Amino acid sequence: KERAHLGGTLAACREERASRGESPDACENRSAVIEAEANRLQRALSEAEEELRRALRLQGRAEAMREVRVRLETSERRLEAAKLLLEVLGPDGLQGRLASRASASLEEEMNDLLGLMEGDFRFRLEMDGENLVMGWEREGVVIPFQTINSAHFILFVVPFLTVLVNRVARVRRAAGLPTLRAVCIEAESLAPDSLGLLLQGLSGMRGRGLLDQALVAHYASVRDPARLFGFTEHVLGLEAEPGDANWQAAA
Repeated sequence: KERAHLGGTLAACREERASRGESPDACENRSAVIEAEANRLQRALSEAEEELRRALRLQGRAEAMREVRVRLETSERRLEAAKLLLEVLGPDGLQGRLASRASASLEEEMNDLLGLMEGDFRFRLEMDGENLVMGWEREGVVIPFQTINSAHFILFVVPFLTVLVNRVARVRRAAGLPTLRAVCIEAESLAPDSLGLLLQGLSGMRGRGLLDQALVAHYASVRDPARLFGFTEHVLGLEAEPGDANWQAAA
């Protein structure tokens, strides 16, 4: 378009100089100067456009870097806040102190109830890093519940459940809700002596007013009233003989 305009201007210049009897060479010279100037301006414009594109790219990178720095600074602040919360609420902070206080209370209640049984049973709860470990303390060593046999586990879990049942009962009663404190135990893994310890402990818990009802299912009849510790035995499957797989008792 610019070249067409220059061509038209050159033709007009030639006609004008011819009408005045002048040589048209001056028009050619002026046209060359104008075209050279146009080319120079075009190159300058192209260079300016390229410089603008470079500047925009640099600006974009600078803005991107600023955004990255802002995100990095925000992440660092959040990390510091998280570290502070972990320090305050973690196992070495408030959480640890609360867990220690709660575990001490639970240990005290559990060991009080375990003392109702004539056995060397002591409950221990301790923190192993962030994990809470519950188990049987023997000679200063805590044996985790998941590693003891099923008979001993029952002797520990019944007092544990009794503690929890009573804590829930206190909350429900404070809210005016009806509450039945009862436990139901399948004790087929207990040998007669261990069953006697369990019934002895349950009788003591009931005597303290910690349980309203207790149901214990066992594979054989106790028969001896002295070993029932005040419980009533209901024998199921009377057609079976004692010791038979179908002979069950509930106390």
